[in-house]
Amino acid sequence: MRGGALRKAERPARSRGAAWIAAAVFFAQTSRTADIFLCPPDDARGFRGALGANSYARPMPLEPAAVNALVRSIWRRDPVARLWLLSGVYRLGPWRLPSPPAGVKGAELWLIGTNAPGASPEARPSLICKPPRGGPADRPAGPLWEAWQIRTAAPLERFALIGMTLDANWPEWAATNTAANPSWPGGFKLSALRAAARRGLVRRIRIRNCGANGKIPLPHWTAAGVEAFPLMIEATDYTAGMDPKGTGPGRPAWIVEDVEIRDFHAWHGGYATAVMAKARHPPAELADRFPRRRAVAVRRCQVCGVDSEIGFGSAASAGIACYNDAAINVRLGLNHDTPSPGGLAGMDLTHAGQSAGRGRV
Repeated sequence: MRGGALRKAERPARSRGAAWIAAAVFFAQTSRTADIFLCPPDDARGFRGALGANSYARPMPLEPAAVNALVRSIWRRDPVARLWLLSGVYRLGPWRLPSPPAGVKGAELWLIGTNAPGASPEARPSLICKPPRGGPADRPAGPLWEAWQIRTAAPLERFALIGMTLDANWPEWAATNTAANPSWPGGFKLSALRAAARRGLVRRIRIRNCGANGKIPLPHWTAAGVEAFPLMIEATDYTAGMDPKGTGPGRPAWIVEDVEIRDFHAWHGGYATAVMAKARHPPAELADRFPRRRAVAVRRCQVCGVDSEIGFGSAASAGIACYNDAAINVRLGLNHDTPSPGGLAGMDLTHAGQSAGRGRV
């Protein structure tokens, strides 16, 4: 009886959630704006009624299922969706962003941090990655599990993340009965952002508390071990941003700038590449014709690491450039994996063990 009573009591909550998603979709279909203002789920500012009144002063609570449905509906009539996150603390589980509906091309998604009314000008939203409940069901069935605080479900035309803090919250994850707990022998990695798009921008982002558990014991076929990627971006089209007339290398398709990454946690040989910037390999003739092509520019970024961390990596991609970046107290400052076309300018590898790959340091 008690279990039945609990289940019955839960039904209205589920119904309200479904109704809220349906209302959000209706709002997206009837509204002319692609700008949605959001606040933390438990924030008193959250305004659920009359969604057409969504505004800076009346933000919508950030509930991933409802927001994803809203974004997909916006994309059906407008390729650009902008989510404005008001300053505050957002405790959210891993957020898999929506994929564009079938037939929709050129979908863009912007996540922009902004000040809440009356907040300090320096205030920014802080997203904290909430761990699962911590029961046996949360342990993976396979040999390795990974979690991303925010990740794209499918490549987009453009992705942007601006002006916020991503706290992957490793200490709380490790304290639960999940694969993040050091007693788990199967390997686990927790990272902040994974995004794939033709063009993109990551600007003024702070990343904290990512981590990796190595396997126990370490099998020989796992090579170096379990590697986390606190920030991983992929330029899916090497030609995006190139001069359409083919007379020059053009501008970078992706820019990662003014990012700070720190407080990485490692157990049992787990390690990380803090900033992993990749580009889909170009046709050979493009790489030969434009050897100075920069598909991704990483500039003014700082990694304050540990001795199990690599500062910057490119996964052997062509056209990755680092300008005025700093890697402090890491084991390896820069790793191309294999020598590949790329460039470095003014990179500070303070107390970094070594750097690998070609370029100017």
